[in-house]
Formats: sequence, structure tokens, C-alpha cells
Amino acid sequence: MTSLGTFDVVSFKKSMENLRTIEDIDNVLHFYDEKCCFKDPFHDVQSKSAIKRLFTTMFKNLNNPRFINLKIVSDGAIINVQWTFVFKRKGKKIHNFIYGSSWLQVNERGLIAHHRDYWDSVELLQAFKILDMPLQFIKRVFSKAQIDN
Repeated sequence: MTSLGTFDVVSFKKSMENLRTIEDIDNVLHFYDEKCCFKDPFHDVQSKSAIKRLFTTMFKNLNNPRFINLKIVSDGAIINVQWTFVFKRKGKKIHNFIYGSSWLQVNERGLIAHHRDYWDSVELLQAFKILDMPLQFIKRVFSKAQIDN
């Protein structure tokens, strides 16, 4: 980043691709404002330290979590990041994949002030076999409703 408040998209992408351990979290958070707002289907937090706790929890609860296939589009103030989140649940051998995107807004200091993740939470919930059948049923009901209309 420069003193002009521009956002270094290339370095941010590299830091996300290299996010492999708890020790790597600060390399990503370097791009965030202290008062950054973060929201995804399960979380809504209001500070850089809260985001760090989310990342830390991710590494403690999952095996080998990582973001791959990052594609970024930016106009300078707004950044859209398409990604694939890969992980294994503790004690499981199967890789899980979640496909999503992040909508980032950069402030005048060149730091991320707002981070909103969009992804299908059903993809995550289906990793839990006990939830798979009810979720499949719900998907069939909504799929049939769309076809009937």
C-alpha cells in the first residue's frame, strides 16, 4: 500500500493464497482497518480483532483450511474476490469445498472497511450427514416450486 491510500490487490491475493496456519493470519489482517465490519452467513463482527478470532477458530476447528482459485475484480474502492474454501473436518478424511465470493470496500486509507462473504451455507451443512437428507428434501421442494411456476 502507498501513502495515497491505494489497495495492493496483488499482495492481498497472495496473502489469502498463503493463509495456511494461525501464524499467517496477521499477513491477511494487515489489509484491514481496525474497525472493519465482517459478515457471512453465520457471523457479524465489528473489528479487526474479532475477525482474527474467527480465523483463529477456523484453524483450530478444521484440518488444513485454505482458500484456492482466487479471482479478483476491482475498481479501487470495491473489490470482489471469488474463491473456493477447502477444508477437512476434524477426524474426517473427506475434503469439503465451499464456493463463494467476498465483497470488500476499501476506505480512504487503502484498508478494507467492510467485508461481506456470500456463499451457500447449505454446502457446509451437507457435510454433516445427519443434515443431508432434510436439506435434500428442502432443495427438492424449492426446485419443484420453481419449475411449477
